[in-house]
Amino acid sequence: FIKKSGINSKQVVGIRLVHGIIIVEPSDKDFRSKDILNPDIINQADGIMTSKVGVGLFFNIADCMPVIIYDPTNKAIALLHAGRIGVENNILASAMAKMSLQYGTKPNDVLISSGPSISRDSYIFDTNEGVNMAFWGQYFSLNNDNKYRMDIKGMVLGQALSLGIQQSNIAISKLDTYTNTSYYSHRRSMATDEPEGRFATLVFMRP
Repeated sequence: FIKKSGINSKQVVGIRLVHGIIIVEPSDKDFRSKDILNPDIINQADGIMTSKVGVGLFFNIADCMPVIIYDPTNKAIALLHAGRIGVENNILASAMAKMSLQYGTKPNDVLISSGPSISRDSYIFDTNEGVNMAFWGQYFSLNNDNKYRMDIKGMVLGQALSLGIQQSNIAISKLDTYTNTSYYSHRRSMATDEPEGRFATLVFMRP
């Protein structure tokens, strides 16, 4: 997969997702192993960023949002795992703050995009128990079937706009991992007993 993407696999760094908001920047030592999926050498984090051209940022994911930040002015990128916990702790704001400090990134300059993830109509809850209703507000709503829906995509869009990122620079994928069988879905696997799986997200700046 990495070779087909046109990048040297030895220049790819992966992270092991832990549902937090830690964002790491790979150093030279992170490229010493050929096995990017070995947990012993992967940073345990939920975001990874770099300003190095040709360095690939990588993780495996299902249902949660893979969010990409690109700063064309300062030539920097970040890849974020925006799951429910990460969104509640505003991992996007954490990444923007870290990129601002490290690279001089400004909200008005960045481009934001996301890969496929679970959509509101598929992210269903029987109750609101354990949900931070004050935080989610309109993005966690009760439907006519007496079940709740959580709109992570809508919340991330709202968070991006609140940071000063231009709406014209934001592209949120409409693909729903739960209903689109071209993608793995943890929630669908739980509902149908189909085998679990993950798909990969890879981002890098070309020379």
